[in-house]
Amino acid sequence: MEKVLISQSQNSRTYAVKINENMVQIIEEFWQPGSSFCTFFNSKIILREEYEALKKLFEGDKNERSYRK
Repeated sequence: MEKVLISQSQNSRTYAVKINENMVQIIEEFWQPGSSFCTFFNSKIILREEYEALKKLFEGDKNERSYRK
């Protein structure tokens, strides 16, 4: 499995783990200052379709319809 560090601070770390060609898991780990182990974590699986939609939001796609309320 490929693992990519997205961001890191003094008491947290966020990274992505490639599960397969169409799925990535985003993991956030948090720990208390001075502690050497994770005290809380959050996880989200992103599918390729979700990634493509997010990419359009970040990069813009003039050919796609925008849904605004």
